[in-house]
Amino acid sequence: MSLKSLPGVVLRGLALGRRGCAQQAGLKYTTAGNAGFITGLYVVFIPIFLGLFWRQHVQRITWLGLCWL
Repeated sequence: MSLKSLPGVVLRGLALGRRGCAQQAGLKYTTAGNAGFITGLYVVFIPIFLGLFWRQHVQRITWLGLCWL
């Protein structure tokens, strides 16, 4: 990792930490089953977001894995 990429890495890490904290706080207001379902949606949405918003190539094996769910 270069120093040039450090700010982006730090920002992404903070965003991930913030989402984790929000999820933990959300458990206070919902059941564990609902929280698990929402967490499982990450598996589906991340490849879609990568392809649509960040224009990154998502490999076929990833799509196959999503269809396997």
